[in-house]
Amino acid sequence: MAQHDNAWGGNGRMPLLPEGSAGARILIIDDDHELVDLLRFSLGRAGFEFSAACEPSEALGLFALEEPDLVLLDLRLGPWDGLELLTAIRRRSREAV
Repeated sequence: MAQHDNAWGGNGRMPLLPEGSAGARILIIDDDHELVDLLRFSLGRAGFEFSAACEPSEALGLFALEEPDLVLLDLRLGPWDGLELLTAIRRRSREAV
């Protein structure tokens, strides 16, 4: 049976990086340090640039400084409300969140 090309490439596997995303900046906002370490490892291996914050003030500072392409936000940030942080991020960005 002949193998056909598909949207994921000729080998049928999804590529690590979608076309054009190499070097995309990701901001991780989470207070679970083990999860952040896992994401750092995985995202770094996949070629993404990233930074991480564990509290809202730090996250907003990094968001303003780095202008990330993607934000991974934990909505339950310990004593903080992730939805309030999301609202604050939306006020600072014209991009869809």
